[in-house]
Amino acid sequence: MHFIIVFFISMFPLIELRGAIPYAVAQGLPLVPSYIIAIIGNMLPVPVIFLFARKVLEWGADKPVIGGFRIPIKIETICSTQ
Repeated sequence: MHFIIVFFISMFPLIELRGAIPYAVAQGLPLVPSYIIAIIGNMLPVPVIFLFARKVLEWGADKPVIGGFRIPIKIETICSTQ
């Protein structure tokens, strides 16, 4: 049961591995399996975030909480060679 908690703690932003591994050590779980489970739990949300982050930001562009994170930068401006 504690391994499942380690897995879910490692999925939360800002807490991630910084919270999951100390939790596992405090619960007396073996370090290597806890580390592997925390890494897997930390990497699992990445494809979902990668695929849907732009859609969420576009949806929330007119909402005051989400809209403030939108920064309009053109790729051509960053990659231009002069």
